[in-house]
Amino acid sequence: AVAGTGAKIVAGTLDTRGGWACIDTGAGDTLSALTIASAAFTTDATANKNLIYIVDIPASDLDQANSFDCLSAVNASGSGIVLSILYILWPRYAMIPSSSPTAITD
Repeated sequence: AVAGTGAKIVAGTLDTRGGWACIDTGAGDTLSALTIASAAFTTDATANKNLIYIVDIPASDLDQANSFDCLSAVNASGSGIVLSILYILWPRYAMIPSSSPTAITD
């Protein structure tokens, strides 16, 4: 729920699909495969680097039948870091903007 009244880990296909990472954007922009296990991954701990991690989570991975239709991201062990998480909502099928569902309500 948007209100944060419940949580469920998105695993399964997320673990097998994996993601992408660039662990030093100052040196280049090449993405490499990112291994995800139990819906989690370990970030690079090298100081003074800009990093990008990309994880695609299709709506079909969410348990919408049981009202798990929202996403959140958690940084479990960061200290002394600057962290930014960007969610991009990408419609699966093109819609007329005025009839598109809102992204912030249940």
